[in-house]
Order: sequence, then C-alpha cells, then structure tokens
Amino acid sequence: MIEYLKEFVDRIDSKTLENVKSLAFSKEGAIGISTAIILSSAYNYHKWSSRTISNGCPRVPHTLPFVGLTRVYRKDSKAFCEEWHAKLGPVFRAHLFGKEVTVVSGHYVREVFLNKHFDFVKGVAKVFDTRLLTDSGSREDFTPEDLREIITKYLTPKLNFYTKRVIKRLKQGVESSLGDKDSIELDNLYPFVQHLVVNASASIFVGEELSQNKLLIDSFKNMVRDVGKEIKQNPWFEPFPTINKFRMWLIGKTSPVIKNHKEQLLNAIKPEVEYRLSQARSNPDWKKPTDMLQDLLENSKPPAHLDLMDHLVHIITFLIFVALHTTSENTTVLLYRMLENPAIVDELVIEQQEVLEQEGLDANCGSEVFTRDILKKFVKLDSVCRETFRMKNQYISLPHEYDGKVPLTLSNGAVINPGEDVLIDVWTNHQYTEDANDVEDADQFKAFRFVDQDKQSTKVGEDYLFFGMGRRACPGRWFAIQEVQTILAMLVREYKFMPKGPIVFPTEERSPIPTGKCIIQRK
Repeated sequence: MIEYLKEFVDRIDSKTLENVKSLAFSKEGAIGISTAIILSSAYNYHKWSSRTISNGCPRVPHTLPFVGLTRVYRKDSKAFCEEWHAKLGPVFRAHLFGKEVTVVSGHYVREVFLNKHFDFVKGVAKVFDTRLLTDSGSREDFTPEDLREIITKYLTPKLNFYTKRVIKRLKQGVESSLGDKDSIELDNLYPFVQHLVVNASASIFVGEELSQNKLLIDSFKNMVRDVGKEIKQNPWFEPFPTINKFRMWLIGKTSPVIKNHKEQLLNAIKPEVEYRLSQARSNPDWKKPTDMLQDLLENSKPPAHLDLMDHLVHIITFLIFVALHTTSENTTVLLYRMLENPAIVDELVIEQQEVLEQEGLDANCGSEVFTRDILKKFVKLDSVCRETFRMKNQYISLPHEYDGKVPLTLSNGAVINPGEDVLIDVWTNHQYTEDANDVEDADQFKAFRFVDQDKQSTKVGEDYLFFGMGRRACPGRWFAIQEVQTILAMLVREYKFMPKGPIVFPTEERSPIPTGKCIIQRK
C-alpha cells in the first residue's frame, strides 16, 4: 500500500485531480486514507521492531512506536542533545519525526556534508516540500543546481550594484512604518523586519517598478505564512511520511489560498515580461533593467511542457521560500540580541564612524553612502551576526537523505542504508569543538567573539553549520548576510531602537523568533 501510494503521488497528472479531490473528501475517501494510515503504521512498526539495536552505532532507547522520541526531544531539545551526546557520543540512532534516523555531530559531519550522495533538498522535502505544496513542478523542471547557478552567476556578482537600491528601499520601508510620527511602538519586530526584507528583496528579484505592485508584495510577504498554516493544521501526519507527501500534493493542487498567490504573481509579472520581450525585439535603444527577472528571461529556458510565465512563477515562488522568510527571521533575532544588549549598538556606531573616516567620508553622512566594500569593513557587525546564528535555537536539523545505491559505513562504524535520513546535531557542534580552549564560555552570547579571528559570518566549518558545509553549503549566504547587515547598519545609522519591557529568547526549536516590545525612533 505504501509503495503504491508513493508511486501514485509521483505519477498522477492533473486530469485526475477532480476525481481525487472528490474521493479524498468523501466518506469512502476518509475510510481509504484511514486504512492507508493504519497499514503505514503497521509497516513502520515492523521496521522499528525488527531493527538491530545498534546498526553500527548506539541507539537511544524508546518505548512508543511511531511517536518514538519526538515529544521528548521537542519538550527540551537542548537537554536531549546534551544528554545523548554525553551518553552515546557524536553519532547515534534515534526515532525522531516519525522514523529511525542517524544523528551526527563532531567532525563526523564532514562525512555527510562532503558526500555527494547525501541530499539536503530531498531530506527537507519529506517534511516540507515547497514544490508539492505550491504545485510548482518537479525537481527536474528547476533543479537545485539551476538555483545555485542563478545565484552564483547573476545575484552574488551584482551585490555591490544592488546595495544602494536596497538601502533606498529599506529607508522607504522604515519611513512608511513611521509615517508622520517620530517614533512607533511595536509589539513584535518580525512584521516590521519582514516588511523591510520583502520590499528590498522584491526590488532585486523583479525590479524597482514591479516591486511597487501591492498584490505582488502581498504574495512575497504572505505566501510562506499561508502555506505554513495549511501544512501545520494536522501535525499528526508527521509519523507517516508517505501519507504526508500525498497530503502536501493535495494541498498544492486544491488550496484556494495557494492558487490565489500564484495568480497574483502571474498577473503582476506577465505585463512586465511581455513589455520587456517586446522591447528587446523591437527597440535597439532599450536599456534593459538590472534584476533577477531579466536574468531569468535571458538565461533560464522553461522545460518543453511549461510555458514561460508558469516557469517564471515557479522560480519566483521557490525564491520566496528559500530567501525571504529566513532572512526576515534571522534579522529579527539579530535585532532582539541588540535590544537585549544595548552596548552593542554603541560599539557599532563607533565602528561606523571609524570606517567612514577611513574612507574619507563625512562623519555625519547617512547610510546612503554604504557600499558592499564598506559593509565588509564592519567587522564587529559581522561578528554579532555569526555569534547570533551560533547561539540560535537550532538543535537536531538539516536532514540529509542518503540516495546511494548500497549501504554506507561512516568512519565510526555507523551504517546508513539507501533512503535513510541523517540529521545534524547543529547545537552540539556550535557549542563544542575539538579544541578545549574554544569552549570555555560557549554557552554565553559574546557579540564580538569573532573579531580578528578570520571567522566571517559566511565562512562555514565544523563549528559553524548555520549555512551547511561543503560544496552544497547555501549558495545564497553572501546575499543573505549582506541584506541582513545592510538592514542593521542602516537602522543603527539612522534610528534608535529601544526595548520596552523584557526580551524573551525561545528555547524550543519550533519557535525561533524572540518576543518583546520595542520602540523605533528617528535620530
């Protein structure tokens, strides 16, 4: 039943959509899905009960089949990591998130990140498949390698050019939030930061003019949240990956919310694309815009079964998911660290003054003079970023599916079978290293820990896995870090932001955004 359902999800075409939809929401369909879940449960239980104790490495004991250790882990993720790393070492087996997985930390993470047969995209898709949830084609239509090429060839090399545009849009975003007031009080920073990130990013992705389109901005801002709501409504599907995959496919095909966002994107970009194509054909004096949409028009050809507009909407949808929410979240965490430690802001202001004076600029100038080269010289700001991300409540994550054809044995003897997942104990690697001198105060937030240490916030390694590691490390990290640092540098330069009440940093992995009221005021 499980293999049949998996094959069904992979092969089904749009012609059967209405029949599937009717069946899924009928009484018979409910019975059928329930039966499939029961059979899936029996199958998973058989796999769980028949496994060897060690499989080449120690195993965390548990008594609840199907649920396994997920509830225990989520109740106190930090304690879970610390307890079992101390008891079992850097590599162990555990029943987490509905399946048996291998948890890896220490220098063994290199054997995962540097092996081409471990696939992060496949691992994540088992839980949250952007393509299925948004009905955005298959992996073959737009591969991770295609995305990497677009970022490395057409985005990163233009970051210096985009800096002034981003600063302009950021200042417009803050001013639109302030209106005619000198200051505003915010219950939480995330919506404010998201507003800045979305408007700045949209100007890069689709151009300055198109980024003014309110419906397009609505989808840039809310698509991830709305899709997240759809998938989180029934978290009890987690122990049944195949059923969950079918559910994600069904959401993508039938959700009116997702359909509305894709239509908004299509209606926004279609006139602009048609205009650009027309000008390129007929007007030799036309000055083409500089943005990713233009790069896609010139360099990304749609597959044979997709027209150009659908292809562009799929890619833009993917960019929204991989870039905007994470940047908004991480910038919010950084700002709360500064609110918690006001002395950091004072140091960053002094650093800005020193750098600007070295560049021969007026010490009273605004953030509009910042360039990529100037931003790179804000080494204290960069250290704050790396230290914030090191201390972020990220524990056992970064799932990688092993897609090799034969079992793989890690150097410690752990055996990984084809199709199995390896998860990385990020928290342990961010807290401990092989050098005892490095861990004396690793549990404390020290904003300027990495100044003059040759450990920039984009530099990955065993002790810093925020962007992954190896050849598959996040290709967009230079864009993400520059956008984060541009926001912070602009706010430090132009505005005061002060806490109003306590700042609370979450310890649960599922709640990454801190809470606390603050005031933002023009200087």
